Amino acid sequence: DALVSPIAIATILPALKELLANAKDDGPDDRQTLAGYLRSAVRHAVDPRNTGLHPGVALRIFQEGREINPEASRRAAEIALQSPHLHEAKRERLIEWLAGDHAEAPSPEPSPPPQTAAPEADPTRPGIHRLSEEEIAAAAARLRKSKPAELAAATPTRPRIERGTLIGIEDDALVVHGAPAGRLPYEDIQAVAVAKVMGLEDQAVTVIDLILNWARRDEEPLDIVRLRAHELDLERLVTSKHTLGSDFAALMGDILERTSAIPLPDPESALGTQITCYESPECYERIALRISERAT
Repeated sequence: DALVSPIAIATILPALKELLANAKDDGPDDRQTLAGYLRSAVRHAVDPRNTGLHPGVALRIFQEGREINPEASRRAAEIALQSPHLHEAKRERLIEWLAGDHAEAPSPEPSPPPQTAAPEADPTRPGIHRLSEEEIAAAAARLRKSKPAELAAATPTRPRIERGTLIGIEDDALVVHGAPAGRLPYEDIQAVAVAKVMGLEDQAVTVIDLILNWARRDEEPLDIVRLRAHELDLERLVTSKHTLGSDFAALMGDILERTSAIPLPDPESALGTQITCYESPECYERIALRISERAT
């Protein structure tokens, strides 16, 4: 019954889909089991009890999950349509999809892992159960063992960063001085991170990282176009009325909706409403960009 955050689900869905595409009909990760995991992931992402499903993440869930779980993807599409910044072409495609018939053949949900002992109730957290030592050992035994070569390849890699300046916002791209060809199409921006970082200048700098390959292989470095908040001409870039409390939050909301990017390290930070400060660029990369976590 645990609910994984929609942001995490949106991040791992492409990898799960690739596993399903390459799966065989037998073995521990057979197609039926993986299909059940995928259906469950999409359903959990749109569960009304789940938090963090803002329209940008909902659009990414819809794009990745509409063929896996059309019923749950319908709710994701409805949430994505609530965005006032949604590109009209995407809005029309969502409405057209919602108006169509997307009945799906029933697929089995994943079978629960075998339990060797009943979970022990945790009296300090109602409704939450601690795993027994036997269950933890059984789960560890199912993990794929890493080979020495794989561990060597998992060494964290510093990102490749290009400084840029946001000049304008077009229907299909951000105009960024310093970016390849001067433009970043929205579909190329996979994640957006906002943070205050010490050690870049004499005082903390608010950076906006536009991450182009968040769904990369673990050993590949992140490709980032980095903007700095104090270089933004907010009066010119923010032209629509908004109720987000600040022009910076309005701009970040617009970028997140247009790109459907994963917000990092969390939606509040990426929207600019509650920005975390990190003591060094390395600390920011490790925690907000999860470089060590993703590499290991």
